[in-house]
Amino acid sequence: MNKDEKPAVQAAVAAKCAAQVYAGTGDMEGYLAGVETVHNDLIERSVPRGDQTGVTTDQVMAAFTAPSGAAPAVVQAPPVQAPAAATGMAAVNDGIHIPGPPKVIGAKSSMVDKLEDALYHNVDNWKRWTDSDNSTANGGKSPDVSHEHIDTPSGHKVAIFLVDTKFGKHAPEWAFRKLGLGDQYANLVSSGTITP
Repeated sequence: MNKDEKPAVQAAVAAKCAAQVYAGTGDMEGYLAGVETVHNDLIERSVPRGDQTGVTTDQVMAAFTAPSGAAPAVVQAPPVQAPAAATGMAAVNDGIHIPGPPKVIGAKSSMVDKLEDALYHNVDNWKRWTDSDNSTANGGKSPDVSHEHIDTPSGHKVAIFLVDTKFGKHAPEWAFRKLGLGDQYANLVSSGTITP
């Protein structure tokens, strides 16, 4: 490989590595952070540094650009610290809840998936109604959180009812706490409206 081809191959290898890590997650920010991390590492490794030992950029690129079916080159690179986004947002630990990776949200999504999307992954896409006396956390029958853009088949916004008395379900305690409704949760448990 000549020196003019190296930057393009480094970029392609970085994109392939990040794509393998983020395949199916839908986490574009994490993917882009992964591409940048791997690309920067490849560039750093391609700069000669005296008696540095370890894996060369050419070895890493050869491992990812080997023809299909060829035995991959064995590369033992030192572990690379992945960015926080590389764990699909699970690295977000606010002391209340550690969310799973982002998922596509729709009318049939589980309450936990919707809550994680609303409270961790896509906060700006959701509107909170918890200040309203009509929200279920405050004893009403209206949603506590609703999506700004996604509709149900009946034309209503996808919504979250923290206390769903119709179906006997309720949100987990961490969701109440994340919304600043820890006292409401405690009152609902002590009144027997929900069970912990």
